[in-house]
Amino acid sequence: NCGRWYLIAISPMHVTGGEKYLTGVIDGEGNLLVPCEMDVIYAVSNNIAVIEKNGKFGGITMDNFYLEPVYDEVEDKDGYLYVCKEGAWGYISRKGEFIDGNDEDRMDEEELLCLFEY
Repeated sequence: NCGRWYLIAISPMHVTGGEKYLTGVIDGEGNLLVPCEMDVIYAVSNNIAVIEKNGKFGGITMDNFYLEPVYDEVEDKDGYLYVCKEGAWGYISRKGEFIDGNDEDRMDEEELLCLFEY
């Protein structure tokens, strides 16, 4: 399930101060993986392509796990997806749930999204 991705873009949309393309991602079978409403889709690094929409960040992993762009920052911390939302830093579970970085009990219970499993 780690096949090819294709970047798609829709016609320039009029935006205050100029024009821009909005982008998304489809797989080799034409299935939409990332809605075609992203401002930027960055290059894949550590098995994730970070996406940006309206100044918020998310991503898509190489096994097609889509993380909506609702985070202020997204980074790799020791091989796990580490995010900041409204000033709180934490991890993302394999279910896509935010786990506060200070909640060690929950981090031990949940399976965190590891970027190097793919």
